[in-house]
Amino acid sequence: MAPGSFVRGVQSPTHPIAVTLGSTSTSGDSDPANHQASSTLSLGSTELDKDFVLIILVKETGDPKALVETHDTILNQRAMLLTLVPKFSLPPAHPEIVFVADRSGSMRGQIPTLKSALKVFVKSLPVGTKFNICSFGSRSSFLWPKSQPYSRDSV
Repeated sequence: MAPGSFVRGVQSPTHPIAVTLGSTSTSGDSDPANHQASSTLSLGSTELDKDFVLIILVKETGDPKALVETHDTILNQRAMLLTLVPKFSLPPAHPEIVFVADRSGSMRGQIPTLKSALKVFVKSLPVGTKFNICSFGSRSSFLWPKSQPYSRDSV
């Protein structure tokens, strides 16, 4: 990171890593700097069976950033991360959610659990969100002909 930036943390939701804040793998014994951090795989190596995701948490996330990392032992090997944060405002979203519920024979004995789960989901909707419930078995049907805004009356 550029001097003046502040690295708050480094994490990976996909792989176990060890993190050192204040220095990089090439900075040696130099004084710690809040714009530097490094990470290594905790297990030493890993299978490449999924993407490696590294999240760098910085103080000012709205500023464009460029990070370049050089390889310690392979000449002319670099990795670059470029972050451009667009500045715009979106109008508030008013989604419509349709829950699809299976009430076919395969759900025999599970309908009470289905109803309980639907209650949890519906009660977690923001007030005013339009929703409906479509259920199917030997035929399909909707709770209402047209989705309704979530309110105490619609539950």
